[in-house]
Amino acid sequence: MKPEDEFLDDQGNWKCTSCGACCSHIAPVVKKGNLPKKWLKKDGSCVNLDVESKKCAIYETRPHVCRIENTLRPQFNDRQIAQFCAIMKAAGGK
Repeated sequence: MKPEDEFLDDQGNWKCTSCGACCSHIAPVVKKGNLPKKWLKKDGSCVNLDVESKKCAIYETRPHVCRIENTLRPQFNDRQIAQFCAIMKAAGGK
């Protein structure tokens, strides 16, 4: 089993596992100006990430850049998105 398989369903479609890894590494997104600097915690994670539940506190109203279907899907296939998730998780996603 490859690391990205955790993020693919039985049909090979990307699925969010709510691991919080993407929200644990937002510095590059803030640096590009796509998220406010005040959202960046010292550890590199987003202030809206609930550490215990690994869920976004503003999920329903989260910005466009935080929506995989809007940001990654137009450019990448499901396996590539799953690979991205696996890399983020391996890099220390909480």
